Order: sequence, then C-alpha cells, then structure tokens
Amino acid sequence: MLTTNIRMKIFGSVLALTIAGPVQAGENGWQDIDLPLTQKQFCRVYESNVEALNIAINSRNDIKMNVALDNIEQDLISLLPGYQYENWVGKMRTVSQGPNGNVGVEVSIQCNLSLASGNGSKEANNAIRSMDITPESRLYRELSKLDYDDYVLMSGHLIDFENGPTAAGDDDKFRNSGSFIVNMTKLSKY
Repeated sequence: MLTTNIRMKIFGSVLALTIAGPVQAGENGWQDIDLPLTQKQFCRVYESNVEALNIAINSRNDIKMNVALDNIEQDLISLLPGYQYENWVGKMRTVSQGPNGNVGVEVSIQCNLSLASGNGSKEANNAIRSMDITPESRLYRELSKLDYDDYVLMSGHLIDFENGPTAAGDDDKFRNSGSFIVNMTKLSKY
C-alpha cells in the first residue's frame, strides 16, 4: 500500500492531468517516433486512471481514493515487473553537473512525464534525485553528446513517483504532470 506522502504526490500529478489534460504524442512532436509498446501502455495506464481517481477524490471517501491509488500501483506493477523499463524513447531535458563532476539527468516521455536520475528505494521510501553518474561511466560519455530536445533511447528501472506538476511557464501550461525517480542503466541518442 502506498504511503500517504506518495498518495498525495500522485494526487498532485492527477490534478495536473485533469487541469492540463492528457498530452497526446502527436501534440508535442512524438508523431514520427516508433515508441515501444510498454512505454505506450505505461502512459495509457497513467492517463486512464485519472478519471477513476478524480471520481474517488470528489466522493471525499478515503476508501475509494485508496482503492483507486492501489489500482494504479497494481496496473504499473503488472505492466512493468520489477519496475524495469527497456529501450524507451525520451526527450533530453537537462543534464546537471555537481561540483565533484558527477551529473544527473532528466528526460521527458510522450505523456508529459519526466524521468529523473536518482537513487534510493521504493520500499525504504527514500528515493531522491541525485547526481551520481560519474565521469568515468559510459552513461556520462553518452550524456556529453546530447542537447536539449534530442531523442534518446533509455533503459533502467523506476524507483518511485516523485512529485506532481512543475510550475507553469510563461504560456501558463504545465511543464510536466509529474516525475519518477529512476535508475538509468543505459542511455544513448535515438
């Protein structure tokens, strides 16, 4: 069962999808990209649960809300055993470098979600973004070749849901509807 903190983070993300609406692949430049089936299904699961969760939230019934959140988690677990994703396509957003030279990365996927490098574990509820990709690693070398909006091919595993929507830009649109902390094991230009 999800912790209250995680449930509220999912609630924020669902609220953003309700306000901003689901983002279709064709609306943001993804129409020519051949996306893996599991990636498409992941976004469908995420977006399709918005209505059920909104109904539960509007009922002001914690039991209904917990059932809706549990359904989301179970759908994701059945779709991605061990929360592993492989050869997903994303768009490069940021590569941040810390004072020690290590980097962290954030990549968006077609349903307006963000995958950010991090560490920790879902079980310990201690997932955090981190800059732990070292200059000696293959991943670092691949990241050094990328620019903003480059398409990338990536693999890894989801650690935990991080947060709801990020702040609106000048155009009053949400930059993304939520993000997951991930352990990226492979990333290269698409």
